[in-house]
Amino acid sequence: MNKAFFITVMTLLTILTSTVSAATAAKTESLASLIRPGMQRLELPEGTFLLGPQTLKLPKNFVLTGQGKNTVIDIAPGTEKALDIGEGCRISNLFIRADRAKFDPATPALLLYARGDGIIIENLTIHDSPRTAITADHATNSVIRNNTIVNSTTAISLVFSDDVEISGNTVRNAKVHGIQFWGNENDFSRMASQNIKITGNTVVDGGNGAIWGTGARGVIMANNVIDGAEDVGLDLEWCMDSVIVGNTVRRAKNAGIALFLSCENVAITGNSILNDHPITEKDKKESYWVRSGIWLTTENTKLFPGDKGHRNIVITGNSITCAAGERRAIWIAGHHIVMQGNALRSGSIWAFGEHNIPLKNLGTADQIFNSDTMPTVPASKLGHKFVYPGNLLHNPEFEEGMTDWSWQPGKTKAIAQVVSSEKHGGDHALLLSNPAGKPVQLFQTVHNLQPNTLYKVSLWCKGQKVSDCWFGGGKDWKKREVISNGSYDWRELSTSIITGPDETSYDFMIISDGPTEKLIIDDIRFARE
Repeated sequence: MNKAFFITVMTLLTILTSTVSAATAAKTESLASLIRPGMQRLELPEGTFLLGPQTLKLPKNFVLTGQGKNTVIDIAPGTEKALDIGEGCRISNLFIRADRAKFDPATPALLLYARGDGIIIENLTIHDSPRTAITADHATNSVIRNNTIVNSTTAISLVFSDDVEISGNTVRNAKVHGIQFWGNENDFSRMASQNIKITGNTVVDGGNGAIWGTGARGVIMANNVIDGAEDVGLDLEWCMDSVIVGNTVRRAKNAGIALFLSCENVAITGNSILNDHPITEKDKKESYWVRSGIWLTTENTKLFPGDKGHRNIVITGNSITCAAGERRAIWIAGHHIVMQGNALRSGSIWAFGEHNIPLKNLGTADQIFNSDTMPTVPASKLGHKFVYPGNLLHNPEFEEGMTDWSWQPGKTKAIAQVVSSEKHGGDHALLLSNPAGKPVQLFQTVHNLQPNTLYKVSLWCKGQKVSDCWFGGGKDWKKREVISNGSYDWRELSTSIITGPDETSYDFMIISDGPTEKLIIDDIRFARE
């Protein structure tokens, strides 16, 4: 073989070997060893690569990408900060796992640490991070999107960062927080973050706060899905000029949406909240306990001496459903709080008070609320509605007082009044008392019925010395379902009604024909079978 030809072949083999090394990386190959001086981009093939225990610092404007879940980054035991991401860097399409890492609990360990301008972190899958999975510290004009983070302490954290978008991420089982931002010095001396968009994320079991933050202006929390939090679902603390809009929240322990520590100029609108986190006996015994759909806290001058209460807050167009138990749809405090057009299913609106000690029940709330003067505008004029899917009765749980019901006591001294001291569901029930035993009636006309159709009618009742009461009605009052006589605790009664060939409405009645000391009615339902 000629010498020149031999040298050419060997040179070519050397070039091919160095070029393909990343594409044929061994399972134990170090990620750091693949980054050469002057390199600006590394696309990893399928395979497993070791990162740590020393921090790998990426050069400015570096691109690190892979083949999605088939490109595995294995974090080495003892790693405190795995990847240091600088200005202009882009990280994408990797599966990062930290299940073998043995972090010292005393160290501020991080997986991905980003600091600088124009950083993009996207399409990562991160599992089993014993500390914060992604941290952006003093980041600007940066994006964290479409990542899946499972089993972390905190999934995504912003620290003193501006103009950052966090969107399309999925977080599952975060022990402390799902997504958070921090722009607040410990002494509340400055509000140091601004223009943060947190949109379209899904957080399932998001620790204490699924999505929360403090010390920022211009925050948008929009179109996120929250399913599980041990404190609050969405939370702003000492923030200004922000919106919480179009989110879906369920299983948040203390509140679906909350404002803490003197927020100002915030709109909470178009959200759907299911207030259904279980209530345990331990919860009931704790002094710090509440179940609210939306919660605006009272001043906390012990933590923040400058806390003057929330100001200029709009709460409109939200749908809030409260499950059984002691719950509130909305609980507010502050100055110039505007509430209008919220759809409330069970639970009502409370103002002021410590946890579990409300000052005033506002029913379905008022248009403008100030802590200096109690509101006077009737809620019925403001468009707030309680909704009861499938139920053809209006106000069947008396959460809107006697609205839509007609009470006909005649010349008797019988009374029918809405009470909150005894109720089966929601915050109110109807108390009927007829000492003289002369006929009295409460009724409501049900409309939009289908002819020749079966309907079920039910109610819950509780009695004390009840006699000769019934419910039903219809044409000529022919349907009469007896309400139990005597004294008893809550029980459900039901009956069926079949409409006639031309019947499209029905006069539903509750009638007392005999002496009754106290009959409490709640949760009436008139629905198609």
